Amino acid sequence: MSFAGLRVLPFERLLFTSETLAVGTHRLPADDPRFESYGPTSACFVVFPRSSVIIEHAGGARFVGSPAIAPLYNRGQEYRRRRLSPEGDFCDWFAIAPDALRELLSSDDERPLRAPYVRVEPRDYLRQRAVVEHLFAGGSDALFVEETMMELFRRLLAAPPAPARVDLADAAAELLSRTFTRNTSLTRIARELGTSPFHLARTFKRATGVSLHQHRLKLRLHASLELLRDTREEISSIALDLGFADHSHFTVSFRRRFGVTPSAYRRGATFS
Repeated sequence: MSFAGLRVLPFERLLFTSETLAVGTHRLPADDPRFESYGPTSACFVVFPRSSVIIEHAGGARFVGSPAIAPLYNRGQEYRRRRLSPEGDFCDWFAIAPDALRELLSSDDERPLRAPYVRVEPRDYLRQRAVVEHLFAGGSDALFVEETMMELFRRLLAAPPAPARVDLADAAAELLSRTFTRNTSLTRIARELGTSPFHLARTFKRATGVSLHQHRLKLRLHASLELLRDTREEISSIALDLGFADHSHFTVSFRRRFGVTPSAYRRGATFS
């Protein structure tokens, strides 16, 4: 197993590499001339976005990559980005060695990743963040990194493929990625998308497996990790800024999905 040909770009930082796995961070500003495309992928990647961006796979899917949606790329995948978040494309990536990925998926296919993306639950998002935080803080525990991520990949990649793209659901996901801090009603979202509230709610749930409210909650909670770690803003202010009713509502939601309180997470956070 090797990563011959793995390309690390000028706006990326390689944090870890072994025979099985490579880990890096990627921060490409929205105004960078390379934003739309910089060629095919050099490995098989699972990408965990920290901002929202529209991804268009060549000859296939168009979707919103966000902290709730992890794009998947086979080696040689051609794709384009479209700007959505003002911060551009900010993400962490995990390259899996071809032999390891084929073994994981019990597949001999040269393009083993069949779906364009997978949905990410909050606790899984937090697990991969813990790996990146460990590496960014100077950690070098290869067993922890590889074992944590291989178990996470086993769970994410063994899930049923994402359902066929539905234009209305994609449009709603794109809208929520821009407006998730607002307490917008279903009726208003439907009106903006030119459909009825009932049809929108039913279509989104069928296409994604979650409700609009659940998807928006994931976006809020994942965004809260960055604010808790990288700012000194009061937790009550973070809660209100993200659209939660109050500090208590935020704390209950955070603990239910991540298993710790926001204050406990902030005390243990090391990444910035």
